[in-house]
Amino acid sequence: MMFVISICFLSCEDELQKEIQSGSNYTALIINQGNFNESNGSLSLWVDNRVQNRVYEDANEGGKLASVIESAVDCGSSWALLCNSEDKIVWVDKMNFKELAVLKSVPAPRYGVCKDGYLYVTSVTDWSGADGSVFKIDLSSKSVDSKIIVKGTPEGLLWHDEELWVATSYSYNPTTWMMDSAAVACVKSWGDAPIYYTSDKGGVSAKHLMANDEGRLFVSLSGYGLAEVDEEEGKLVDFVQLKEFFYSGHLYQYDGEIYYLTSDGGSAGYSNGGADEKTTVSKVDLVTRSSSKVAEGNGFYGFGVNPSDGRIYTANCNGFFTNSICHIYENNGSKIDIGDPLAGVGACRFYFPKW
Repeated sequence: MMFVISICFLSCEDELQKEIQSGSNYTALIINQGNFNESNGSLSLWVDNRVQNRVYEDANEGGKLASVIESAVDCGSSWALLCNSEDKIVWVDKMNFKELAVLKSVPAPRYGVCKDGYLYVTSVTDWSGADGSVFKIDLSSKSVDSKIIVKGTPEGLLWHDEELWVATSYSYNPTTWMMDSAAVACVKSWGDAPIYYTSDKGGVSAKHLMANDEGRLFVSLSGYGLAEVDEEEGKLVDFVQLKEFFYSGHLYQYDGEIYYLTSDGGSAGYSNGGADEKTTVSKVDLVTRSSSKVAEGNGFYGFGVNPSDGRIYTANCNGFFTNSICHIYENNGSKIDIGDPLAGVGACRFYFPKW
């Protein structure tokens, strides 16, 4: 009986792979971060409420991708995979996931954004406060065009009003090991020195940026919540504390509201993707500043909100010890019954491709 079941399982996996290879569009790319120095970072796909694993390995003759994949960037016909621990960027074909190019001259790449044929990537020099960089990479040649220096540890990027905005933080305080100041850097024109919009709130680091439908610019602050960028005042203002805000600070917007992840820290006492963490996807109304819970579960490490229908994708990463259990919720919080499909180790981000 076990032999028959195994054949059936493999057959289903093969059929799903054929669907992808033949040009069927997938709903989401799942980045499985993997464990540090274990070379088990991987990619999964969400196709018709099924999860296809080993996408990179199957497309590239079993090759290993990276020990830690931090994020991905939709580059049109390809994905750029930012592999933080191995100081490299890997491009794969957007449909068949065959490797196209590898760039190894960007230290600790974190997050990126594409604009007019270039990929802009934040790079952390070290985690002790040395200034980082933003690299400008030519997508046609997959080579570095130039870079600019940004104070502290740059993370998320956003193009807004034809300017490049960077979430960053000033140096760590060596005594308390806390950020001295969160900040947002604005590059008015590439090559110019960044303009900084700073905060007097200590102990938090700026993570990610987003602009709402009204053009207001917000930044997430690790473990705290949100702040708005006030260009006239030249600083971060209107802090919105969101209880148990997840340290990664990822933000999504749907129908005028901002979605984010919270955690009670579990037995470890801090957000680390532990299996016993009580985690919640919440949303905040920026007009009333009221927040509400949308989806609840244990061990959510990454999540995403599909911009086309508002569905919420989550994964319990089980403390990084085994494969991640995926879930989908309607925008009203009701869970969709799809069983418990498994992604790879440390599923951290869901990306919804533009076709």
